[in-house]
Amino acid sequence: MISTFRIWGLCALASMGFAAMGCAADASTDESATDDPLGRSMEGLTGPTVYFQSYTYAQSNGGGAVERFADCRSDQILTGVGARVTSDNFTDLSIYCRDILSNGSLSSLETRFTVGGTSEEKALHAPSGYAVVGGGAIVTSDNVYRLVLRICPWIPSTKRIDVASCSYISTTSGSFSAETFLDTHTGVSSANTPRTVGTGLGFTSSGDNVIAVRMSSGLLK
Repeated sequence: MISTFRIWGLCALASMGFAAMGCAADASTDESATDDPLGRSMEGLTGPTVYFQSYTYAQSNGGGAVERFADCRSDQILTGVGARVTSDNFTDLSIYCRDILSNGSLSSLETRFTVGGTSEEKALHAPSGYAVVGGGAIVTSDNVYRLVLRICPWIPSTKRIDVASCSYISTTSGSFSAETFLDTHTGVSSANTPRTVGTGLGFTSSGDNVIAVRMSSGLLK
């Protein structure tokens, strides 16, 4: 596990415009992009990059902000998430990301990005060689009760994912339901689903339920 991390907040709505991303710094440098007490930021992933044609942001309820959200760096893919809920709000969020390497494989180590704090009531990691394409959660009794991810095998030779072999993983063995779930492949053409992977994730909780999931996704070249 990489012990140091950069802190990123929520990207702005596309209608507001994205600021230049400043994500070229070394991942070992602690850095904050926070613009307000909720950890939101005007920064966000933009394209094109070495491996991505573009990035897209979507939210389960159509909004543009969640309590906690974090992006990977450019040319990384989302591979895990951890979170904590306090006083009916997501207060701590961690996402885990792997680099796409020049030979097409994914880095052996995950980079951790945190917003709010580093505590995790639940954490969920895709196996090595898998990419996250969807995420959701359940909040119960003011705690993160379950995290759920949809994952797909990564194909290094083509820098694509094997859509036919996607599956779900959960912090509750054998249970994959979520109060709110967002899949980055929803509405994406069959030609583009093998090229679409998650690059960021965040949540909002209210009334002891998850009411919004926000994700960024990258379209591979």
